[in-house]
Amino acid sequence: MSLLDLNLDAVQAREIVPAGEQHLEITNAEFTTSKKGDPMLALRFRVLDLDGRYYDLRHWIVLGSDDPEMDARRKEDVIRFCDAFGIDRNDDSDGSTWIGLDGFCIITHEEDPEYGTQARISKFIPRG
Repeated sequence: MSLLDLNLDAVQAREIVPAGEQHLEITNAEFTTSKKGDPMLALRFRVLDLDGRYYDLRHWIVLGSDDPEMDARRKEDVIRFCDAFGIDRNDDSDGSTWIGLDGFCIITHEEDPEYGTQARISKFIPRG
């Protein structure tokens, strides 16, 4: 098989996740290392409730920093993530138990010179 065997004429470009409040389900969560060598949480989500359309989102939360102000901000990001998905802040799992949990976030759009308009999670919404 080759690319020439595929009919690519009818394939439409994927739509971007709409901006605003969105309902998410965690599809993957793993602890890894950032390009700078910092510990990081790499997350993948499926956006729910969009008339059967499937959207896949990725989000990264860097864990900790040598800069006290940045460290505090990153810890706040972790707290918001945990509170949005009902995850115990003292959870010591590897993240695999979070798969299937759902929560809400705010999506914003950003322009990227290489990839065009990109959807980004700007904030997780705590359960309330």
